[in-house]
Amino acid sequence: MKARKWFWGVLLICGAALIILNQLGVFKGINFWSILAAVVLVPIAVEGIAHRHFFTLFLPLALLAIIFAVPLGIQTLVPWPALAAAVLLAVGFHLIFRRRGSSAPWAVHHRGSAKGNGGEVNYAADNVVSRNISFGASTEYLHSTDLQKVSLRCHFGALQVYFDNAQLNPAGAEVNVDCSFGGIELYVPRSWPVKISVDTMLGGVDEKDHPSGQRSGPELRVTGSVSLGGVEIIYI
Repeated sequence: MKARKWFWGVLLICGAALIILNQLGVFKGINFWSILAAVVLVPIAVEGIAHRHFFTLFLPLALLAIIFAVPLGIQTLVPWPALAAAVLLAVGFHLIFRRRGSSAPWAVHHRGSAKGNGGEVNYAADNVVSRNISFGASTEYLHSTDLQKVSLRCHFGALQVYFDNAQLNPAGAEVNVDCSFGGIELYVPRSWPVKISVDTMLGGVDEKDHPSGQRSGPELRVTGSVSLGGVEIIYI
């Protein structure tokens, strides 16, 4: 915590110094708002490194590249090439370095890991659940005995949701996602039928460890939209 305070304190002091030097004409071609954006985006990227949230690492870097494209001489790389590269890098690093595991001990491991990475941890027993994450990380454990609807909003962040201790309503349940510049992971029991109907733009929905064979019982319907982000459904 002390190191975190030092980091933010030094960063804000450096930001103030850069603004003053810029107004004195030390930096050419960089305006006040660009420096202010850098002061906001740099710590977000650092948080991404510290917590291994690759979307919160690469996407702020892409935005910085767009903002400082002229001074850096990289106009041909912005905006879409930089954004597309950031998304691909985030997804690629996520697939390589994502945490793995199985069964109940695996879930306990993730629960402890979530507490240790600085992200928020929540436990919910409600039948209707709504979560909104912006510029941060959260891990959600659902314990509902009659789950009907889950609304997930994730912008510039990372969100993990565990369904292994939840029971679906007999008519099924809906998970509505709204993900942009971030990543959502849904950990779903292998025995559940899952139907995916998500609109994507420069993003995607991926399934991991997909079970083979017919599955019966209430259906989990995944709907919503993903843009410049990713949703991953992991069967456990």
